[in-house]
Amino acid sequence: MPRKYIRKCPDRKVCTQEQIDKAKQLIGEGKSKRAAAEIVGINESTLRKRLKLNSTATSMGRYQQTFTREQEEEIYNHCKSSDERFYGLTLNTLRKLVYEFAEVNEIENRFDKTTKMAGKDWVYEFIKRHPDLALKQTTPTSIARAIGFNQVQVNRFYTNLKKCQEKYNFPPGRIYNMDETGISTVPKKTPKVISLKGKKNVNKIVSGERGQTITAVCCVSATGNYVPPPFIFPRKRMKGELMDGAPTGSIGMTSDSGFINTDLYLEWLHHFKDYTSPTVDNPVLLIIDNHSSHISLQGTLYCRQHNIIVLTLPPHSSHKLQPLDRAIYSPLKSQYAIEADKWMAQHPGRSINQYQVTLIFNRAFLKIATVGNAASAFRVTGIYPFNNDLFTEADFAPSSVTDMFCPTSDTVLQNPSTSSSLGLDHHIVSVAPVPQELVASASADLSETQIEISDVSTVAEVHHPSSSPLPRKPNIETDIQKANEPSHALSDPMDQIEEFQEQQIIPPPVLGNISNTHKSHIPLINISPLPKATHIQIRRKNASKSEIITNSPFKNMLEEKQKEVDRKSKKIRKPKMNMETKTKPKKKDNIKTNTKTKDNDKNKCSEQEYYCPLCQEKYGDTAEAWIKCSICSSWWHEACTSCESGIFTCDLCVVKD
Repeated sequence: MPRKYIRKCPDRKVCTQEQIDKAKQLIGEGKSKRAAAEIVGINESTLRKRLKLNSTATSMGRYQQTFTREQEEEIYNHCKSSDERFYGLTLNTLRKLVYEFAEVNEIENRFDKTTKMAGKDWVYEFIKRHPDLALKQTTPTSIARAIGFNQVQVNRFYTNLKKCQEKYNFPPGRIYNMDETGISTVPKKTPKVISLKGKKNVNKIVSGERGQTITAVCCVSATGNYVPPPFIFPRKRMKGELMDGAPTGSIGMTSDSGFINTDLYLEWLHHFKDYTSPTVDNPVLLIIDNHSSHISLQGTLYCRQHNIIVLTLPPHSSHKLQPLDRAIYSPLKSQYAIEADKWMAQHPGRSINQYQVTLIFNRAFLKIATVGNAASAFRVTGIYPFNNDLFTEADFAPSSVTDMFCPTSDTVLQNPSTSSSLGLDHHIVSVAPVPQELVASASADLSETQIEISDVSTVAEVHHPSSSPLPRKPNIETDIQKANEPSHALSDPMDQIEEFQEQQIIPPPVLGNISNTHKSHIPLINISPLPKATHIQIRRKNASKSEIITNSPFKNMLEEKQKEVDRKSKKIRKPKMNMETKTKPKKKDNIKTNTKTKDNDKNKCSEQEYYCPLCQEKYGDTAEAWIKCSICSSWWHEACTSCESGIFTCDLCVVKD
């Protein structure tokens, strides 16, 4: 059916059996056919025709809908589940999947057999039948964010937040959130302009091809109290002209990269303390992300000394839990682009540089720094008012792609040999002891040709892989005895996890009668399983998580790390001296080799001023360990990666592959 088809009789309706029965009842009560037709809501001619034929029309026209209501609901749920996991189906992917779904289940259809795809018309009509579906442009989201925002990490954050509230009873005016954002001399977005219809390229003047980035450090409380934002400029020396027109109370700072580091964070803490005035009786709760510049011994000791309680967010979860990211920065960047465009129009022929950024930022900041935006930011993150049930299972769905199975004391994972004996080769089966009286009844049913899997009470949970050999006819009596033997159970939970990781985790199929399996309905999830990582990489035990970094345990850990760094820095290797001549040995001639050591790579890295692609911290600012990608040769903080050992490949190269 064409997408723009207009029915010749748009008022034509399907007559239901309920309407006919009600019309018969009215006619039996003495009503005329015309009056009965008006009461039930159908045409008189339609009523007369249906009474004469003694039947009702089930559809309009000769074409029937391809799928039933239940099958379309299955397709709808699959689209929704894939989208929740950030693996949404494209238009062509859905068309191919629908065609395969119809062919596998032998559903009569009019789809194109050459391209093996459903038509676009079917997709658009399917979207019309489900108004909550739409074809939308996606936003690129990193794997780290999809994995980092998981229920375990979020629950830990809310638990720490609750502990702080119970211990100190912070009012909303003493709960602050701090975060940095980059302000470019060339905004990424430009405002819309009036132009001619049909014009392909609509241009707008900006300052340059690529702009310079200045970091603004914003901080706001749950009651809308904004701390004047400092600005970090990518330069060596600070000039007073850079702060012309800046928000009142703001300060200027400099760094080589223009990003915050440990020293600048400590300087910001002095600025924050001056404006919030924390005391023993009136402390302040500061919520920040776990950037490496924020986790320093000097900053932690300063906060403990001046009654600033610091709580960190889970890693890679600021897009959900950071108040500034949720309701402040987006309108700020949009307003900044508008103000930058106004400045360009008022100063034709000039470009925006570091000296105009604070002035333009101040104009945008004064318009969006409202009490309403601040209150909304803390409310949508569940920080204030406190709401640890804010996020649902759909919000954590992307992290389920890499979820690791964690066996409990109530679940026993059987080894592959036992699974094979049950006729479910390469399955992971959760079994429970079976009463002996069921063994005899199960054995008596072996003579029957049809054995239903649902009758076997030993199978409590089946995780079906994407491909497996056909099941054999099981020996129920022998298999149940093997299932009850304790020797088949894995004693070590870590062994269970390692064995489970080798399996591909896919939701169980609908199992029916074995002899009639080829005639049963094949679910869509068996044709296109939901995305699930086949190999789960075990992360290090010291991975980042939400912490109250001003607490003594975390402070002690930072002190131990600092002592270790100081101890390693003191170990400077000195060349051995010749005791007879008391002279240093001569250096050997340089021998050209094709191999490069890790130290040489690090020295070369420091000369070229590399920055960590994740945290944007400059190489050499901290004493943390760095690691080099084997493909793109970029340097990363080892703490910003999940590499344990061996060859390291960064997330950017993995996504490209």
